[in-house]
Amino acid sequence: MIPYVIPHQALPIIEAGMAKVPCLVSEHDCFKYEIINDINGYLLPINNIYAWIEAINKLVHDDEKRIYMGINNYHNAMLRHDMNNNNKKLLSVLGSI
Repeated sequence: MIPYVIPHQALPIIEAGMAKVPCLVSEHDCFKYEIINDINGYLLPINNIYAWIEAINKLVHDDEKRIYMGINNYHNAMLRHDMNNNNKKLLSVLGSI
């Protein structure tokens, strides 16, 4: 759970992805790049405690959904942030400098 009141870096989302855990995060633009609602986590309104409770209950009571979302979060984190997957892009950028 990442209930930030103000936008913040997405590092906890990436760490959760590497651990194959879905994320519950506040609806901030900086998190919309990392979380695809209902696929690898939930984007939730910060001021709606009932939305947070409902999302937590969904994941607690639905093992299949929780595992599905955790695996998707892992794939998303690996695709976007794993150095082995991004070496060619990095070398290309460094080579153009």
